[in-house]
Amino acid sequence: MKIMKIPAVESDWRLAVSGGVLWLLAISAPLVETDAYRYAVLALAIGALLTSRVVHHRRLDWLAWLCIGWAVYAAGRFLGIYLFTATHDRGSSEFLYIFPVFFPVLGLALWLYRAYIERVLAVFFAVALLLLLVTTQYGLVIAGERASPLLHNNSIHGSVGAGMVMIGAFYWLMYYVEKGHLRSWLARWAMVAASLVIALCLFNIYGAKSKGVWLAVSFALPFMCLSVLFYMNRKVGLILAATVAAAVAFGIYSVKDNLWQTAGPTITAFSAMLDHDLRGDYINNVLTDTIQSEATPPSMNQRLRLWSNAWEIVTSTPAFGAGSSWLRLWQTTRYPDVGYDLLHNGYLEVAVRYGLFGLTIFAVMLAAFLHRAYKAYALGLISRSAFLCYVALIGFFLVTLLSNSNNRLAIGESFFLMVGAVAFYCTEHLSRHAQGRPA
Repeated sequence: MKIMKIPAVESDWRLAVSGGVLWLLAISAPLVETDAYRYAVLALAIGALLTSRVVHHRRLDWLAWLCIGWAVYAAGRFLGIYLFTATHDRGSSEFLYIFPVFFPVLGLALWLYRAYIERVLAVFFAVALLLLLVTTQYGLVIAGERASPLLHNNSIHGSVGAGMVMIGAFYWLMYYVEKGHLRSWLARWAMVAASLVIALCLFNIYGAKSKGVWLAVSFALPFMCLSVLFYMNRKVGLILAATVAAAVAFGIYSVKDNLWQTAGPTITAFSAMLDHDLRGDYINNVLTDTIQSEATPPSMNQRLRLWSNAWEIVTSTPAFGAGSSWLRLWQTTRYPDVGYDLLHNGYLEVAVRYGLFGLTIFAVMLAAFLHRAYKAYALGLISRSAFLCYVALIGFFLVTLLSNSNNRLAIGESFFLMVGAVAFYCTEHLSRHAQGRPA
């Protein structure tokens, strides 16, 4: 395998600044819900190809070919249905399943810009702090009303973004603790900014009243607290983790009535669903009974009708899904007038289009991404903080997909582009390490 030297983008300040702006736009979706990240990603991919000829001399590995092959499959299937069937089905948001074609080249782009990522993150969290300070609806949240954080189309999207920013800010701070560079200006800035960002994000997540995000945070926070043990003396780490846990528990107790008012009816209805399932009822019967129950909250009722429709399509084409024809089949399901074609479940979004085959391919990709990040961390090629942040963000986002189609939103599309980019950034590290070449 022949590999050309890959230079970092550090010789031209204009390239450094323009690259920094592009990377900020590429990761901006958690803060501002726009399509700016798409144009930034495209520019970064083109720039990486033009800046280095490495891609013409380095053999793509199996994971890169899997990403490219899947993109070709998704594009080919869409074009086949659109061009060669009588119905010319276009589906909805089908293009996002072609995005894996960008993963390998984005990893290269990240590698080329590696010398400046620390500064990009410092600017990102400065912008995040400013937006949180300005957009937080303090009065509404304190009054127990629903509020929408950051610049998103609705409160659910905003709370997902706040959760991702919170996790990122925590591990951004932990990076400086890990490296022991606590006297640098970046570290001092991280101490102040990250603390404020985390507090404001938690405040806004409570105020956004998204039950799915609350569930995701209930998994992410313990992981974050326990990961503190990797950075300091175990006794000190346990005391700090316990203090944070106690503070969060006190906060939850202080607003328990409001929390139950928001989530209680859903928890009760979900418990009834589980009781059905434990008795061995068929899933369609469980969904029908819960939808027809007057005790089911309106928002949950709507989601269940969406899931019932999606389940009908999945069971009719379980292996490979319906492709872009799924939206036409939607009109033949039990609840075609539900009012949305956004399924409010990221896994069903994949299943209706690509069935078990598609779910399996994406699971293999994600497992390989995590494995490569772990190998890079184990060899000391990336920091512990980067690896733990990668795991925490992926885990958080996967939980949010249980009740929302975040993979069809700007926040999800940009997130998985960055997940793929980091995986192939680690691949560049591992490849050079295997050849005994310096990073």
